[in-house]
Amino acid sequence: MRFRYLSFPPIAALLLSLLAPGVARAGDDEDIDDDGAPSARAEGEEQEAKRKPKKKSKLETDDEADDAEDVDAAGGNMERDGARFRGGVSVEGGVLAIPDSSLTMGAVGVQGQVGAQINHLVGVYWVPSLDILVGPAGGVNVASAVLVDFTIIDMISIGVGPDVGAFAAIGTNKLASGANYGARLHFAVHPVFGRGDDGIRRKAFSIGLESRFLGGPVVTASTTDADATLTGFIVQPMLTVGYTAM
Repeated sequence: MRFRYLSFPPIAALLLSLLAPGVARAGDDEDIDDDGAPSARAEGEEQEAKRKPKKKSKLETDDEADDAEDVDAAGGNMERDGARFRGGVSVEGGVLAIPDSSLTMGAVGVQGQVGAQINHLVGVYWVPSLDILVGPAGGVNVASAVLVDFTIIDMISIGVGPDVGAFAAIGTNKLASGANYGARLHFAVHPVFGRGDDGIRRKAFSIGLESRFLGGPVVTASTTDADATLTGFIVQPMLTVGYTAM
């Protein structure tokens, strides 16, 4: 009778195949207590996984950056507001007309703004100005107004307030002078503007129109006639270009 002997490698492979399920089952049992609840080691590993911050993909990071830019573009900084100083300076040019005397003189000068911007919408400020008068008579014109101003969507300003002024001009055949009071209308657009370091103050390039409507004592004279009245009427439209911080 002949016996066949199995070689060692096949026997080892057979034993490993029989033992592998039991080894795996024993490893799983280590994570489960006798009562079926997760073991302390399993709970610790789960808590450690929760504590570790989840790494964001590059796509998620880019999306968050885009969202932040969208908030700024939509005016997120507009939520910041508060009272601050308002100031500005502009060059101006226009005319000073006295309809009752049929006298119109050109006016070129400079004006300023000094006051307070209460919030993004409302400002109150003083507007002093000095103009040189040219034309049939030459001289000077000084004016001073106090305006309440409303700035809409950072782009448009509309203001109104009381105005006083005085002028004197003399020419070869004309003479005119007056001390006047009335009202001023202000309109301006701000095609270019930015914000200061605090994110609140606006700095703008401004183009405006100042319209002065005044009455009061006016004296005019020429080589042919003279006229003096206590109710003279003056109209002075002026175009302004300058810088405004508000």
